[in-house]
Amino acid sequence: MSKILKSQFEDSPINIMGMKLDCAVLEDETRVISQRGVNRALEVSEGGGAHNLPRFLQFRALKPFISKELLVRINNPVEYTTLSGVKALGTPADLMADICQVWIDASNAGVLKGKQETTAQKARILQKAVGKIGWIAIVDEASGFQKVRDTDALQKLLSIYVAKEFLPYFKTFVEAFYEEIYRLKGWNFDPKKNKYQVVGKYTLKYVYGCLPSAVVEEVKKKTPRTKGGNYTKKLFQSLTKEVGKPHLDRALGGVIALLKSSATWGGFERAYARAYGEQKNQLVLPLKELDE
Repeated sequence: MSKILKSQFEDSPINIMGMKLDCAVLEDETRVISQRGVNRALEVSEGGGAHNLPRFLQFRALKPFISKELLVRINNPVEYTTLSGVKALGTPADLMADICQVWIDASNAGVLKGKQETTAQKARILQKAVGKIGWIAIVDEASGFQKVRDTDALQKLLSIYVAKEFLPYFKTFVEAFYEEIYRLKGWNFDPKKNKYQVVGKYTLKYVYGCLPSAVVEEVKKKTPRTKGGNYTKKLFQSLTKEVGKPHLDRALGGVIALLKSSATWGGFERAYARAYGEQKNQLVLPLKELDE
């Protein structure tokens, strides 16, 4: 028997168009829908079994529409214990779409009779309601596992982007980047003079904005500051040399290429939008936090 993955993940019911299906996430992260819940949702009466098939697939009319792959997996039900200690049989959530399709195909073929058509209609409703979301996602949401899943994914992302130690400093934002900005803006570029503060905003929007926002936030936390709040190292020194820094470099190279190929600032912005799409959740930092 498997146990529920985490004690705080109640095997909460999914409510789809009035149909309730009990679900759970097991300790091996398998998402399951209880067979009893599927029977209830499809309005299939509980009863004896045959060939280890769950009750909702035991009808003779369904046999031609059950694929070999589905037959193999459905013949090996997942046994688990709910948080309340009740033993249950679960259907892997990723099979639910196939199960619903069996009923839909049988209905379309005209082989169902009586109440079986009611079940097929229920299957259509489930298929349509869940189709765009996916059964795995809907179980994760109902069980509360989504929060843990998202946290784990974030930690994996940060582990490949954010370095444990600071990289040695070397110039990253080459003069060509600034020269092209000044050209398109019609400003006189002098590398010996301080750059306009607005250039820092462009750096954040068009270059750092290409990195995952969570990564940049983590880099901000990691980079030490003076008592006055200024960074003592460059933000990009906290990026990993294998993934984070190369990503930033590729973004910078792409932006420079677009700047050089543009005749006007508006033309550059349009070209950027076409190349990268509208950057959502853009990182917004106070100007004093700029690393260039």
